[in-house]
Amino acid sequence: MTLLKWYVGKYELASGIIISISKHDSQLKVQVTGNRELPIFAKSKSVFYYKVEQAQLSFNKNKNWVVESMTLLQYDTRKVQDLKISAREVWLHLRVSQFVCPTCNRYFLDIPKWIMPSKSYTKRQAKWIFELCKQQAFTQVGALVNLSNKTVERLFYEMAEKLINLPKRYAQVRKLGIDEISHRKGKKDYACVLTDLERGIELDVLPDRKKETLKAHFQSLGIDFCNQIEVVCCDIWKTYINVVKECFPNAEIVIDRFHVVKAINDVLDFLRKSVRREF
Repeated sequence: MTLLKWYVGKYELASGIIISISKHDSQLKVQVTGNRELPIFAKSKSVFYYKVEQAQLSFNKNKNWVVESMTLLQYDTRKVQDLKISAREVWLHLRVSQFVCPTCNRYFLDIPKWIMPSKSYTKRQAKWIFELCKQQAFTQVGALVNLSNKTVERLFYEMAEKLINLPKRYAQVRKLGIDEISHRKGKKDYACVLTDLERGIELDVLPDRKKETLKAHFQSLGIDFCNQIEVVCCDIWKTYINVVKECFPNAEIVIDRFHVVKAINDVLDFLRKSVRREF
């Protein structure tokens, strides 16, 4: 126990790179500048190793076999999922090099670009999962690729957000359509649908048609977007009309012809019934 105290201290490996050895009860631990603390184990009285990280110590000697410097090479092992081969799962076990920045003394890993950042699968596997989600439920896709349905759901929405590129889609809009669609028929549970009337495409679907939701969404797109809108087509619901007046100063409000014709037909039908009752 007392022998362990002999090793405790700080050792300078290079300029600004300090290896700290500390004792915790009967366990020695090592910490390199900017890295986490790891337990070390004795191989002999002068040689120790640690298991958590793969590391290599290279002693640089001159022509007289005198050690002049030491190089520390550290690695990390990554396990990532790739596309199946003949219906069998493929897992890649990669040894990733670890580097240190001489300016800030921070450590970082050289992760291959074809791996999804901070994920356990490759980019082509992520693309394949995204395509599967277009045809099947998240739970079914998760069972096919051996991932939880929540992981599949997050992957789908993250990739969908990148592909949609909302700022680019909204940048070309001059004539905006606002309408709603019912989540459940007869329950007055509506989602708001935004469309580009010139291009005839859907821009977005908002979770409800409340005034606060619409205003927050349009204002998040920026003042330039609000100023570029020339025409807004919607129904005669007051919430839509009030939001348009507050958010789009240059826009002309056009009532959807379906609702205009419906209102006229309702009045004509009322008059027809009134006249019929008189006779």
